Amino acid sequence: MDFQPYISDIAQAFVGLLSAVAITAFFWLKKHFINWIDSKTTGQQRETLHKVAEEAFAFVETTMTGQKGAEKLNVAIQYASTHLGEMGIKMDPAAIRAAIEKAVLLHKAATGQPSKAEDPADQPQTTVLPDHVQQLLAAVSAFAMAEGQAAAAPQQTVQPALEEYTPEPMAPPTLWP
Repeated sequence: MDFQPYISDIAQAFVGLLSAVAITAFFWLKKHFINWIDSKTTGQQRETLHKVAEEAFAFVETTMTGQKGAEKLNVAIQYASTHLGEMGIKMDPAAIRAAIEKAVLLHKAATGQPSKAEDPADQPQTTVLPDHVQQLLAAVSAFAMAEGQAAAAPQQTVQPALEEYTPEPMAPPTLWP
């Protein structure tokens, strides 16, 4: 009996299966390796963003002493965008603004100055929102408050009220009938 065709078929199936496993493992490792590199790069870019945002805040505070907040913020965003672009880092303008705002809040906290939330005279007037938006915001805030109260409230278990129980006196057991 000739086993050569069977051995050849088994070897081909084994090589095919081994190839499929190797290709799958390669792409899985490639994906995870690229994600790992991206997360390292993103972390470094975030650190750089926050350092540049602090520089932008310091630059604006020293050079624009009589200007208003919005003008200072625009110049700080432009400064940060320019310097990040020179480093080859592209960031969303909202992320740049958030980093600058964080630098401002950290500076105010370090110097003991009140922030906007603590100083209502500096807060801008809000515009009136449509009714459906106001209702949605009211519902969300009510839900958040209820959820916060539920989380803050101590967990209580409801026990049924026990009726006062008075045991009846029992006759002593008799040993003799």
